[in-house]
Amino acid sequence: MKWVDEVARDAPYCTSVEVMQKYNCDFTVHGDDTPVSVTGEHANFAVIKAGMYREVDRTEGISTTDIIDRVLLKTKAHHIDELNDVSNGQPCSPAFLKKMKQFSSKKKPKLGDSIVYVAGAFDCFHVGHVKFLEKAANMGDFLIVGVHSDKVVNRYCGENYPILNLYERVLILMACKFVDEVIFGAPLTLNHDILDRYKVNLVVQDKDISFDGCEPYKLAQKRDVLKVVDSGSSLTTEQIVNRINERRSIYLKRNDTKKTKELIANGTNQ
Repeated sequence: MKWVDEVARDAPYCTSVEVMQKYNCDFTVHGDDTPVSVTGEHANFAVIKAGMYREVDRTEGISTTDIIDRVLLKTKAHHIDELNDVSNGQPCSPAFLKKMKQFSSKKKPKLGDSIVYVAGAFDCFHVGHVKFLEKAANMGDFLIVGVHSDKVVNRYCGENYPILNLYERVLILMACKFVDEVIFGAPLTLNHDILDRYKVNLVVQDKDISFDGCEPYKLAQKRDVLKVVDSGSSLTTEQIVNRINERRSIYLKRNDTKKTKELIANGTNQ
């Protein structure tokens, strides 16, 4: 993530003043959804008391709890209707456009830059995606990522995939420091329009990714601009989904408990 400077491993759920001092931090920042400890107190009670806490508006419409529910309940309500997909020229919502401006790198390719293109679902963004994008970015000067629409991803992945919809997947990719530009609802089969309009010099494909029998990069092969790479990670979105399903009863209980605590903490419990 391009806004992250350092990562503290094994951080406690309830942030203490000692942890803040250890990492030379001035403030703990959290969204306005109240994190609750096992005792029912605000998880950041200690730093709030010490005057080292700041709060920002929570991103509406998405949370870890929501994502887990999508996996367990196998819903498709979060999918974006193809008729309203930006790939068909339809406008995005004002809220999404505002987020796009915040997330955009605003970087443009310079004359002589080598343009690299990759495409896929990039669902439930994970370390495999990061390693692949880093390798692709290092093979040129400007990385463009084509993101397949929900309908296309569902066609080659099945069930209720993608777990994250097109808008959510786009924003996550825009937040990745290796990505320079994103194409909404990119075609599954790479065409002349993509290659020529964006002046693509190299198309990169992960060797472990397939699209249910489809060969989307025939044109890239014909132009001799296709490079197949090994991301170095065996992790897949399906494996993440399987991990959650294997702990189904635990997650269902966790989500119910979490929702109840948050309602109480926010004073909305009926």
